[in-house]
Amino acid sequence: EGLSRKKTTSSSQYTLFSASNFTDDKAHKVYLKNTETTAGLYFLVSIHDVEIGRLYAGDWALIPWSAHDADNDIKIDPSANDMTLEYMLFVD
Repeated sequence: EGLSRKKTTSSSQYTLFSASNFTDDKAHKVYLKNTETTAGLYFLVSIHDVEIGRLYAGDWALIPWSAHDADNDIKIDPSANDMTLEYMLFVD
C-alpha cells in the first residue's frame, strides 16, 4: 500500500489496518507518523486491545506486524479532533 494520510474528525478510535485483509504469515512493516506540530497532540497506537505506545507531534514509527488473525487489527486513537496521521504498509 502506498503512502497515505488519515485525517480524523473525532477523538474516537479508528481501525487503520484490518488484519483479515492481509496474509497472516508474512513480515509486514507499518510506518506511522504524527504530522501535527502542537507538542501535546498524540495518537495512541494499539494492536487489538494492546497499547503499543503514543506518537506525539512529529514522532514516527516503523513496526513489524503479523496479521495472523482478526485480533491483530492496528488501531489509532487521536488525542483531539482533526488530526492527521501519515501511514504506509510494506507488504512482504
